[in-house]
Amino acid sequence: MIVSVSAVTMFFQFVKTNKAFLSVSTYEAGLNKLDRESNRFERIIHDPNNPNSLSDNSISLIFNDSFGDLSIGTKKSGMDRLEKGAREFIHYGVDPENPSSVSSKLVYCF
Repeated sequence: MIVSVSAVTMFFQFVKTNKAFLSVSTYEAGLNKLDRESNRFERIIHDPNNPNSLSDNSISLIFNDSFGDLSIGTKKSGMDRLEKGAREFIHYGVDPENPSSVSSKLVYCF
């Protein structure tokens, strides 16, 4: 079973998002979501033509909260959030005018 096709693919983290899905973060290959019932992976990557896509393919951290939402730390674009059942990402980037914003484009912890 191939997760991502890349010259070099490193896996950072595996997170069980619920009984049916497993999310896998990668270095430069986006997010991979395993549907455990069909045993198939969906590869989720940044699309420069879609502002609601994953903001960066280099993922440093993923976290699944108690509501089923997935928080994603990236290496170059701050943090993304994918709400349970949604297909569009919410982006949280650096905003020097907002002291409550993400403090760095590189997010390794929440």
